[in-house]
Amino acid sequence: MDKVYVGDKSKSSISTTALNLISGTTYYVRGYYKTKKGTFYGNEVNFKTIGLGSTLTNGLVAYFPFTGNPNDIGPNKSIGTVFGAELQTDRFNTPNAAYYFSSVASSPRFETTLNTSSITSGLTISVWVLKVGDGTYSPRILDFANSSRETVLPGQLQMMFGYSNVWEVQHYNAAGKLFLPNYLLMPIGPLKWTHCVYTNDGLSIKFYQDGILLNSTPISSGPPSLTNLLTIGRFNYPAFDAFNGKLDDLGIWNRALTADEVKFLFQNDFKP
Repeated sequence: MDKVYVGDKSKSSISTTALNLISGTTYYVRGYYKTKKGTFYGNEVNFKTIGLGSTLTNGLVAYFPFTGNPNDIGPNKSIGTVFGAELQTDRFNTPNAAYYFSSVASSPRFETTLNTSSITSGLTISVWVLKVGDGTYSPRILDFANSSRETVLPGQLQMMFGYSNVWEVQHYNAAGKLFLPNYLLMPIGPLKWTHCVYTNDGLSIKFYQDGILLNSTPISSGPPSLTNLLTIGRFNYPAFDAFNGKLDDLGIWNRALTADEVKFLFQNDFKP
């Protein structure tokens, strides 16, 4: 970090800019001046750079930490209902801090209605996933759809985790057309707690896994939107395509997070 010079014998001051500082870090500085008699130092002061954790509240639509309950602790405080899903240990081995969806009879799930009206120019979905078993057919991590499933709505979205340990996102634009007609499959590899992030800023779609950008694909389908009926752990309706595994820390934003913000989510236990 550059030194900060403050003051000299004539009471004037000189300042400089410190570059390449780390977010959320405390730095200590003190000014000094030099004369023929030597170097004289001022008092030490400190400052803390703004952490990425604070910027992650910007544009937050909903956040489900699953710490003992299904409550949304985001700004909208959405209320949902759990059907058959069990509270179990999370990636830190903390009891009752993640939900397990067993896929038995495609019944275990979580349902809620979100206020997604602010999602007009950008979208991010972030979730921690641990697959336990194969689930049924094309297992859904989460599913934004309508209640009847008979028609495709603008903003419909499904995030899936397939039998071959890959995940993908199918997302429909305002005209009911897929943003990516040719599905991109993201291999997860050895089964473990995995951080999956999907972003859409209307110009490109990006997939991140464990803080690393896996794919960035340009799109020309217009800005993203999102329906408001969310089902976690299975297909919305009818009851099939159920996921078999644990889910935790589901976050939804009305903007595309930056690569640094995604990495921060992977490296830290973020709670808004």
